[in-house]
Amino acid sequence: MPHARSNYELYDLSLDPGETNNVYESDSEVVKELQTQISEIVARGRSNSGAPVPNDTGYWDDLAWMTAEQYARYDTK
Repeated sequence: MPHARSNYELYDLSLDPGETNNVYESDSEVVKELQTQISEIVARGRSNSGAPVPNDTGYWDDLAWMTAEQYARYDTK
């Protein structure tokens, strides 16, 4: 995911290891799945199994792909 002031980028590294073809616009299903996964990881405070570990900052502006309301749905505090 990009920083709030950056453009979105997605590359298929198996076909494009040089990152020359940004497929963000053309591969919406992959983008949607990755956004769901990263949202859950950020909000749960971990990428592996186990009890969620709440973030100590709450929502922050660099979560450019989700709103504060969406973050609150995942928040475990």
